[in-house]
Amino acid sequence: MPHVAMPVDFTLPDGCGLTEGGQAVQTGQNGSVIHWIAQCPAATASEMTPLFKATLAKQGWTVTTGSQVNQDYYRRNDLELVFEFVASAQPPTNYVWFAERYWR
Repeated sequence: MPHVAMPVDFTLPDGCGLTEGGQAVQTGQNGSVIHWIAQCPAATASEMTPLFKATLAKQGWTVTTGSQVNQDYYRRNDLELVFEFVASAQPPTNYVWFAERYWR
């Protein structure tokens, strides 16, 4: 699958970057789902969710209702971002998993 450098229409918070092992790969039935793992070295685990939520709001993303536990969904135009700040049965960290997909 092709690697995709950065998310479309989303800029990571200052001080955060994509992890080497979390470089994006297109997946899904038609390649429309793209996954990343970002880390914010200066942020604590408890700061991750508020940091990303504030960044998303500033960039015009609208929170929507998700269907998965521990995941937050945001939409803008025909793109959707899904964030998982704490993986099930794992302690909080300063890493975040997120995916981008077209929802129309």
